[in-house]
Amino acid sequence: MGDEFTLKGIKKSKGWKKHFTLDLVATPYNWYESFVALGRYIFGVSKRNKGTAYYLPQKYMVDSDIKKEFTMHIVGDWLDLKGRDLEINKDVKEYIQKGDYFLLNLEKLITDQPVWKKEKLNKPQIIEVMLDLFPPEKTIVTIANNHSGDDSKDFMYKTINRLTEKGFIVIGHADKPYVDIRDDFRIIAGSTWSNKIVDYVTCLDLARQQKKEGAYNLLLLHGGYEVEIFPRPQIVSLNNHLLESFDSIFSHHSHTPMPIFQGRDDNIDKIIAYSLGDFTCGYFHKWRNYGMLLRANYGKNKDNQWDIGSLEWNFTKCRKNRNKPYRVGFSKKYPSLRLKKYTYPKIQ
Repeated sequence: MGDEFTLKGIKKSKGWKKHFTLDLVATPYNWYESFVALGRYIFGVSKRNKGTAYYLPQKYMVDSDIKKEFTMHIVGDWLDLKGRDLEINKDVKEYIQKGDYFLLNLEKLITDQPVWKKEKLNKPQIIEVMLDLFPPEKTIVTIANNHSGDDSKDFMYKTINRLTEKGFIVIGHADKPYVDIRDDFRIIAGSTWSNKIVDYVTCLDLARQQKKEGAYNLLLLHGGYEVEIFPRPQIVSLNNHLLESFDSIFSHHSHTPMPIFQGRDDNIDKIIAYSLGDFTCGYFHKWRNYGMLLRANYGKNKDNQWDIGSLEWNFTKCRKNRNKPYRVGFSKKYPSLRLKKYTYPKIQ
């Protein structure tokens, strides 16, 4: 991609942005960035880089001439819940069920073992929640993230097999880096980060090679930096560079909601979601249990090509109740952000 898109403090190897000295620690970063991230988990989110990107209004018309043909709902990370069960509020469930496709990032794999033996993994109960939430044959699960390679290849594929046996579409791995939901509409998953150097999770370089000519190419990207609510300038540059290959980018990894914005210059009609935050989360940080639920309405434009006609987004919160299941519902706000100050009123 060129040196100008190399992320600060990161060394590239086999398609991954990774520093070799941290293989014994569950981090994709070098020492400096790892300590920066740790500090933010202790002291709170970073609000640096204000103005690098703004939030589109929560209801936004991208192209009024496009007639809706299908609706896609996208959320961010599904993290572990510290051994608790999960429930989805009725209003969130009904909202998602009005769509035609549902996309999510399974940040933590699934295990039958007790959580004290396999920490930071999801219980099998999460599969039942997913089945109740949306039809599995229209649910697209990406596992292209920095945690999927934490254990062994066999361990990751056990999760993939459990999901595919139920009918879910799992992408972002060596056997299936993408899925075509139409002959001319491809969804590709890739990750900038990996805690370990592996060849069975789709890295960003490999994801770029999956572009289908003459089709709409949507990238589900695991990228950016953790515990930040505005993208760094180099992340903005990287995403705009990627828009030369992809038609929209929906990201996760930061564990915080980040702007949904349009591209720059020739890419102003393309959408970037810099991070959709955490849809499910069992951690105690008051700023971390929030995510975004994005609705994108797709149709054909005047050139008979797929594009987003309109979009809508809402904050979500994964609420914890003592000795009860975690529950995901809508939230009116994200407490670490003054949304009105960073909502872009008009882009033309």
